[in-house]
Amino acid sequence: MRNITIRDVTRPVTFEGRYHGAVPGMDGDRHAGFELSTSIDREAWDLNWNMALEAGGWLVSKDVKLAIDVAADEVAVTADQPVLAGAA
Repeated sequence: MRNITIRDVTRPVTFEGRYHGAVPGMDGDRHAGFELSTSIDREAWDLNWNMALEAGGWLVSKDVKLAIDVAADEVAVTADQPVLAGAA
């Protein structure tokens, strides 16, 4: 579970994750793919604007799908380098 902040409103959200696998690239490094997704109720973040459609219904759905695609490259790390950027 992670927190998401939209327009100064923070709420916890649980993402569903999927690992697509790792493959060797032409450069010899390994490349991995991941996907994260969830749905949120936009009104929980005080995103209440909407407009009625002439044919019926609403312009903006109450439920919003969030999707994050990640492509990660394997990087060689030496003993004197931090594993994560900004790590001490």
